[in-house]
Amino acid sequence: MKKNQTQRDIRIALALFLLLTCLYLLTSSACIQTTDGETAYQTTEALAERGTFALLDPEVIGDALRSARHTSTGIYAITGPLQSLLAIPFYLIGKWTAKGFPPPFSSYFTRFFVVLINCPIHAATTALVYLMGRDLGYRRRTALFITLTYGFATLAWPYSRTFFADTPLTFWLVLAAWAIHRYVLTDRWPWMALSGSALALGITNKYVMAFSLPAFALYLLLVYLREKGPPTRQRWATRTLLAGGLSFGLIILALALFNASRFSHPLETGYTGGDPLASAVVRTTRANPLMTLYGFFLSSGKGFFFFSPPTILSLWGVAALARRRFNASLLFLGIIILYPLVYSLTKAKWYGGANWGPRHILCITPFLTLFVGAFLERRVVPHWCRVSSATVLFVLGFWIQMSVIFVNYSTYLFSDTPFMDQIFRPSASPLAAQWRLWPWQVRAWRAYDHDLRASGAEFYLLDDGFYDVEVPEMAPFGRWMSARGSLRVYAQPEQTLTIRIAYSRPRQADASTGWPGLHATYDRVAVDGERQPVTENERETQWHETFTIPAEAVHILPGTFEITATTWLPQESGDPRELSVFIADVEILKDGAHLSFKDSNLPQPLPVTTAYRWSWDAMFWFYNPANARPFDVWAWYVWTCGITLQKARTFIAVFTLITGSGLVASAFWLLSLLKRRL
Repeated sequence: MKKNQTQRDIRIALALFLLLTCLYLLTSSACIQTTDGETAYQTTEALAERGTFALLDPEVIGDALRSARHTSTGIYAITGPLQSLLAIPFYLIGKWTAKGFPPPFSSYFTRFFVVLINCPIHAATTALVYLMGRDLGYRRRTALFITLTYGFATLAWPYSRTFFADTPLTFWLVLAAWAIHRYVLTDRWPWMALSGSALALGITNKYVMAFSLPAFALYLLLVYLREKGPPTRQRWATRTLLAGGLSFGLIILALALFNASRFSHPLETGYTGGDPLASAVVRTTRANPLMTLYGFFLSSGKGFFFFSPPTILSLWGVAALARRRFNASLLFLGIIILYPLVYSLTKAKWYGGANWGPRHILCITPFLTLFVGAFLERRVVPHWCRVSSATVLFVLGFWIQMSVIFVNYSTYLFSDTPFMDQIFRPSASPLAAQWRLWPWQVRAWRAYDHDLRASGAEFYLLDDGFYDVEVPEMAPFGRWMSARGSLRVYAQPEQTLTIRIAYSRPRQADASTGWPGLHATYDRVAVDGERQPVTENERETQWHETFTIPAEAVHILPGTFEITATTWLPQESGDPRELSVFIADVEILKDGAHLSFKDSNLPQPLPVTTAYRWSWDAMFWFYNPANARPFDVWAWYVWTCGITLQKARTFIAVFTLITGSGLVASAFWLLSLLKRRL
């Protein structure tokens, strides 16, 4: 390959990286909705705020930690440390951005930016696929096609919108493969050092990177035996071991010391509960290899080829690439075979949780896509057949991945449909459900009173926990409350609120204990009330209770005022309901001015609070089917999370302007590089 052609390809790869990064940022959901991702985020926060890998106690965080292990020295994530380390700059950007918003949203914006790290990582992997394709001898148009196929028509795209470690794992794996291939092509030791470093960093990111080591060892052995003459073998082997082994060994040594400091054993990662060997034996005895392999590739709800249709063409590209680059094709095949094989032998829960497609073998996607390039240049197959099949499967794959942009896949995966039905019944597959859900989501979104919300009017409405009106002349109240009732208050932040509640309580409900009054919170922060009896008779006692929320505690629009009370069963009347108090009237004042009541349908705000940092309720908000959304993109969440609409508009405009400008600029640059014949 000529020098100027190489430089041109590097510029094309860089333009692709910038273009795809901006596009992925614009289409990201920018939210964490998995336990692994949340634990990795907590580690990033611990590093950025306290300079330690030790996580906070659950009482401080506000909920129990998952994917973490308690030790004598603290609580540590069992996930690899590298992803959390790399996310620190994104966390700091989020922390700086959060200064312009009320305190409860600090954790939202730090999470918002931390999740975005996978966008440039996936874009970098896609650019490496292009460079690898060119190094394999593919024409530029072929390399571009498989690059766009990997970037938009496989399940790799949806995972770039998450905080899973699988996306950076794939990057390190592709980088290691590309670097070692470049080492063989150029015989320059820095490439081998880069490959060894990438392999070790991949293990530091996610320990299953080690599954690929036999494939890399086989590749080097084949090069040693097939392409090196006896006089140069020893020198080549020495240089290879020193360059790759030293860089690999130093990083792995650091990882071993890190694990020993956390779990008192260099081989203990946290997954194995203190005994790595025994854990491996137990995992092997519980595995079901045939079921796992069937599930990975052929099941209707997790099958790899159903979620990444273009990769089917790789089956016809293996022989073609082997004739062109035998050693490289064996490296790719080794990686493709090892991951599903090792998982099938060691993991009973092969499906990787309630996630999009077969998450555990996401990392084989770019290597299958590289085989597609060999199929496209397989001249024994008619040109029209190659082009038409690749185009149809690309469109199908793109359509499948786009469903994730419109509908959060967790909405269906965590629905009432049995999980095993989702995996094995075609009619219950997420692939079929995604586009069924979207029209329903759009209709529900349109049913919201958007004009009322955008008007800036201040009012309140009933949320949950109240029964139907029983005294029409008291409407909208004159109704019983269950154990818990909530109101949503649409009042501008940082203004004092006064909430007065007139209610009655049957005397028989508190005959033995006495009535302690209502317990109230505003945005999950406790609020003390002043209770006064009004009248009393043999049947009930009427009360007025007043709650004052100071201006410095009012941050969210709308705020959520929640009251709880002990319940009783009115057995004499035969009423099966659990009742607490009969609400006669509610009066809400903002700085002395009355707020009106509205009977309206509006989206629920993100349940954040200053009482604690985050909660699993906040995580559930992003895919709660009750929160209808027309698309699963960050802008919708910012618009409805509870910040004022003016601040939401400003943030959306600034973020879109920055990423959109980068998108347009990089698109023009890429087109200028491609203006000559591909």
